[in-house]
Amino acid sequence: MDADFDPSVYVRPPKLDVPSAVALSIKLVAATPDGAPLSVKKAANTLRQAALSLQESWKARDRVEKRPDARPVDVLADHAMSRLFGRIEDYSGLPAETHPHAARAGVLLATLFPTGLSFLKADYASQWAETQKRLDRINEEDLAADIDVVTGPEFLAEVRRIHKLYGEAIGITKARPEITVPSLVLPLREVGDAIVRHALQLVSVCLDEEAPLESRTAARDALRPLDEYRANAARRDTPKESNDAVTPETEVPEVPG
Repeated sequence: MDADFDPSVYVRPPKLDVPSAVALSIKLVAATPDGAPLSVKKAANTLRQAALSLQESWKARDRVEKRPDARPVDVLADHAMSRLFGRIEDYSGLPAETHPHAARAGVLLATLFPTGLSFLKADYASQWAETQKRLDRINEEDLAADIDVVTGPEFLAEVRRIHKLYGEAIGITKARPEITVPSLVLPLREVGDAIVRHALQLVSVCLDEEAPLESRTAARDALRPLDEYRANAARRDTPKESNDAVTPETEVPEVPG
């Protein structure tokens, strides 16, 4: 046995975040000796189950936190409104003497877009509200027919269509369901506790002077993933530096039979 082997360092779990807890659990379970005592295998199985439970909670949280992205709809809304504005603006620039609707286009431009398209740079909710204000005015003052003459009916129709989708995407016109984000605190703590129990079972084999040297050496080797993790964490002052790449779907191995 190593002269500098200190059993006391295994009494407390290392500092862990979720990815590092999963990665370390995988390493420790995989390192369990084939001929380990039943107590060690039971502790390894407990660790494996705790890691699987943490992964399930992690996957559930990952699914909840991936809310629909409103940015694609925001881009569509910007483009739809910009095209409508552009058509009205272009028409208003035509000579009024040869294009009688040009003057009306100028009035529409001043009525609906007194500050141009600056409102498209606002946050999602403000942009939706500004667009709704303009659509309300179009409806209240019966401006749709004039706009369709100037721009063609497709442009206002597209603004209305995208505006409906926009309101749903940002949760204004269609309420989002209440979502509970799963907590990872308890399953992470349980993995830490299981790591300690597993380590202490291995330590007991290492310190058993009546155990075969081969078994004591195998138990010491099975602790090395934890030793390396602590060493890397201390050296870099963060557990993340010592992680392998893990995801919620990373497989936790079976305990050797």
